[in-house]
Amino acid sequence: MLFIGSDRRDYQYDRIIMYYREGLNQMVKYILDDKGYGSLGYIGGYYETEHLIIGKTRHLELINALKQHDAYNEARFSV
Repeated sequence: MLFIGSDRRDYQYDRIIMYYREGLNQMVKYILDDKGYGSLGYIGGYYETEHLIIGKTRHLELINALKQHDAYNEARFSV
């Protein structure tokens, strides 16, 4: 069994923890700086339950990464 994004503290099962900030910063740098693209957009959404929101962290971290590159354009984002 593999848990993705789980904060289980035991070692009975494998788990994958996602660090959106670093991954998105690397992706933005690669696309804008290394590949020379002028802009990025985002089409996504949130999945919400009473105790959980999926997609919000990824969305906000991408906005932060783009702002650091002075490349954020609100018109290119749809949630």
